[in-house]
Amino acid sequence: MLRFVGIVGVVAIATGCASTTEPRLSYEGHSNVLATGPTVVDATVTVRNTGSVAENIPVPPCPLTIAAYATADRNNEPLWRSGTEGCVSDLMILPPIVIAPGDFYDFNVRASLPASLSGKRVFLTMSVPTATAVPIGQVVVK
Repeated sequence: MLRFVGIVGVVAIATGCASTTEPRLSYEGHSNVLATGPTVVDATVTVRNTGSVAENIPVPPCPLTIAAYATADRNNEPLWRSGTEGCVSDLMILPPIVIAPGDFYDFNVRASLPASLSGKRVFLTMSVPTATAVPIGQVVVK
């Protein structure tokens, strides 16, 4: 009986340690209109480590993208996406971005919205290596 109690105690301790050291990431995005005609948007997604251990995020092999959606829920296909359809990468081995507990990292991108969106209110998202479609605001394209 004593042996069984000892095993349960070890399992409980291991489980308790695992749950307190799990890294957790939060994402917050925003954007600013820099110019109109064409509309140029500067966007930032802040990735914050709210956990108790450092988190590694891969360096993006391709340029970050912004997408424009017709509705605030951003569920359907985007009306437009920055960048190209595909990305060719050398797959260079780069050290990851390390975010310590309580620290953050900002991903930034600038994009010109196309004239085809002129006059429309669009709802923007930005993709980063560990999350896709992070909301970054809305804009009426001029």
